[in-house]
Amino acid sequence: LDYWAAKNILMQTSSLMGVDDSSSMDPESNTGFGYWLRLSMEEIKKYYNCTLNENQMSVYVANM
Repeated sequence: LDYWAAKNILMQTSSLMGVDDSSSMDPESNTGFGYWLRLSMEEIKKYYNCTLNENQMSVYVANM
């Protein structure tokens, strides 16, 4: 969920708000947030299934 939300909400919102450099928030990056996201995923994988592959994710968005 962290990967999906960063890519589809955080990155897009920062772009709309005129943030010039959002690379530190990019979940695709091997630095910044992307680096820590992968480290976290490796720990979580010890107990649960998780992925950074969007084709294997089930994300449900509800209108509030």
